[in-house]
Amino acid sequence: MDMALEEAAIDAAEEERRRLQTQTELQDRYRTDLEREQTVRKQMEEQVAQKSTELEQYLQRVRELEDMYGQLEDALDDEKRARQEEEAVRRLQARLLEEEAAKRVELEEFHLRQQRALSETEAEKKELEKERLAKENALQAAMTQLEQLEQERHGALEQYQTVMKKLEDATNKTKTWKHKVAEHEGMLRLIQPAGASLSLTCRTFSTPPSDPTGARLIAPRFNVTKKS
Repeated sequence: MDMALEEAAIDAAEEERRRLQTQTELQDRYRTDLEREQTVRKQMEEQVAQKSTELEQYLQRVRELEDMYGQLEDALDDEKRARQEEEAVRRLQARLLEEEAAKRVELEEFHLRQQRALSETEAEKKELEKERLAKENALQAAMTQLEQLEQERHGALEQYQTVMKKLEDATNKTKTWKHKVAEHEGMLRLIQPAGASLSLTCRTFSTPPSDPTGARLIAPRFNVTKKS
């Protein structure tokens, strides 16, 4: 029994030794591969650093274009938020207009009832006087509410005009950056060096749903490689 346990312990120790040796070998191999990769990367970086002034200018243009795409994305986000604000204010203005129209109808009904009350016979005047006073009070309250609604509508109109101005600015900003991006892309194609190739990895910006063109903007990611 003790001998079997001793042999099992020896086997386990040997297995652990082999496992540790294998792990050490794998770590050494990984370290060697990593050093080799770092050496190759360093050599490639040194080669890129030795490129001509023309290629450096081209790379700078590429970075500028990527920055322009970032600016364009921000402009699209601003335009989207402005459209959402415009929609909210427009709904508010529509609701206030409906409430104002309903209040005007109510006022007209008050006036009609008051006129009918004034045309009643002399015998009913005392009773009608009480009703008239109550109706006048109700009329005054309704007129106060109407004035308040008119003020709210004017405030909503001013807010709507502000939001529309913001939407117009955001839309103009988007158009400006689209134009700049198009010009920059065309310039890049004209100045692309003969010894370099441009690899594009695209990302997509969705234009706002209200854009009549339904266009989708393709934003490239640029990788420049040297031809053999």
